[in-house]
Amino acid sequence: MSIITVPASKHSNLLRLLTSHAFLRRLSTERPEPQPPPQQKTRNHNSIITEALQLLQTPENEWDTTQLNQLLFPDSPPPSSSPRLFYQITRRLPSSSQALKFLNYLRNNSPSSPDTQTLLSYTFQAIFELSFCEPDSNANLSRHYKTSKELNIPLTVNAASVLLRAYGRSELVDESLILFNELDPSVKNTYLRNVWLSVLLRHGRAEDALKVIDEMFESNEESNCRPNDATGDILFSFLLKRERDEEFLSEDEIVNLVLKFGEHGVLISSFWMGRLITRLCRNRKTNRAWDLFNEMIKLGAVFESATCNSLLTGLAREGNFNRMNELMAKMVEMDIQPTVVTFGILINHMCKFRRVDDALEEMEEAGLKPDTITYNTLIAYASKIGDLKFACKVMKKMIKAGVVPTVATYGALINAYCLNGNVNEAMEIFKDMKAASKVPPNTVIYNILIDSLCKNNKVKSAVSLMEDMEIQGVTPNTTTYNAIFKGLRDEKDLERVFEFMDRMIEHACNPDYITMEILTEWLSAVGEIERLKIFVAGCEVSGSTAQKASART
Repeated sequence: MSIITVPASKHSNLLRLLTSHAFLRRLSTERPEPQPPPQQKTRNHNSIITEALQLLQTPENEWDTTQLNQLLFPDSPPPSSSPRLFYQITRRLPSSSQALKFLNYLRNNSPSSPDTQTLLSYTFQAIFELSFCEPDSNANLSRHYKTSKELNIPLTVNAASVLLRAYGRSELVDESLILFNELDPSVKNTYLRNVWLSVLLRHGRAEDALKVIDEMFESNEESNCRPNDATGDILFSFLLKRERDEEFLSEDEIVNLVLKFGEHGVLISSFWMGRLITRLCRNRKTNRAWDLFNEMIKLGAVFESATCNSLLTGLAREGNFNRMNELMAKMVEMDIQPTVVTFGILINHMCKFRRVDDALEEMEEAGLKPDTITYNTLIAYASKIGDLKFACKVMKKMIKAGVVPTVATYGALINAYCLNGNVNEAMEIFKDMKAASKVPPNTVIYNILIDSLCKNNKVKSAVSLMEDMEIQGVTPNTTTYNAIFKGLRDEKDLERVFEFMDRMIEHACNPDYITMEILTEWLSAVGEIERLKIFVAGCEVSGSTAQKASART
């Protein structure tokens, strides 16, 4: 036997090869270790439902129960084989009668397990839901409910709610009361009690509804029947949706209910809170509204500007400016943005109580920044009561605060001076408006000044102002011409009157009854009735032409 010699340098490599796992496996005569069989895929939830419905399409006596059992009750049930699966199969059956047959099949074929009772309860829920949408639903539901009791199958929360809604829909409130009392306490959770509460209130059973509320309040913290936001909405929509007299609950009792809900961690919506505060203030119970507002803040309620505006209106109506100021400060603290309505309430009522001089100070102390509307309202009211000194003071504050005066601002101020016979001062403001502020005047402002100038025997200045209107591109209207006609009549300036009559025709500015009254009386007296007829005819032609041109554009 010849011996194979291996060089020393290759010895280690050969040894490594001979001892390697792969080499030994090749030399081994043993079979390789068997691989585990691939796991069966879990049946798709929807495919089980589809296949089950196909099997249930045949008449009941032709159902392939063997195939149904294999599909619905496999030896190793997939995760989807839950009570919800049987609910979805039942819910898609064409009628409650067929669903009831499927229930009987489940009772006879489902294996005993802790889930069997739940499975049947969910199936019964689907039967009730199908019956609710069918003709003669009340009779069917009552029959099915009787069956569930005979078979000792407990109702789910949703099944019980379907029954309660059905009885409520048919005004069978006494029957619904019997049903509710018969239900297992574990089913009477917050959701079901809310359904029951809604049924009772809808049918005027307010006392029974309050008993339900009291039971919810009395339940312990760990129970599942505590009142929630939906409970509050259902109750207070009944109490506050429309005006009610106090035959059921007085406003004070409603307030106490709101606070009781708050103490149990349920804060009614800002919408219903606004309704209640508005109602209290309208019925001269502003102090009660104020106390409620502050109590709810302590309980963590969040208010909107609309609710604050309601309370602000009530306080303003009573002239309680200290509380108004306090409320405005609270709005700032709670980061509630005041609206235009807020400013309007504040300013209008301060003006009403002749507190015009305090209005801006009150707003500044509350941390609120007045805008153009605020300043214009103050100036307009100050002008109306003749407090021109304050009106000018507000105007200066407005400019200093960086709020740009508008044409309405200047209009209010000019009108105030004109009403007080200070037409020269009004003209100075008008000039400043055009020059310094560069706010273009409008027809209203020109009309105020022209009318005032004519009344103060300054007709030439008024005519000059009408010429300025043309230069500025501002179109005069009938009011403008009427003011000029009155002034020229007093001056007996027929030439100018004819000139402006022609201008009216040229600009297609139709006269009104005031125009015709002025011109008819005057021109008839001076023998110019033919000139009046020409004017009227010209106005009719120009008016018709203007209408046609307008229609073309």
